[in-house]
Amino acid sequence: MLKSKTTRKVKDTTGNEWDVHGWYLTQHGWEYWQLEPTDQYGCAMCYVQGMACEFGTVNLQHIAKYVISSASGLDLWDLSPPYDGDMEAWVWSENQGFE
Repeated sequence: MLKSKTTRKVKDTTGNEWDVHGWYLTQHGWEYWQLEPTDQYGCAMCYVQGMACEFGTVNLQHIAKYVISSASGLDLWDLSPPYDGDMEAWVWSENQGFE
């Protein structure tokens, strides 16, 4: 039986593998890649691509009013992977939306 995936695995340029739970694009052009489930306060570890690329804890409720596009679940398979500060692309570890 096929079951829908809710996350997608990606490898960064140093070989670390992450589970992407969601992606958010803000009106300022910043991209937030959610790398863990949201906690009870609405916070999650994210990889942020903006003026700089960095990891950090983000309160997703606080950025919600600025989000103009987002993806989760099977919609993650429509996205290109993130890139690092040197514009080197990460690589999706899995390329199918079902297991």
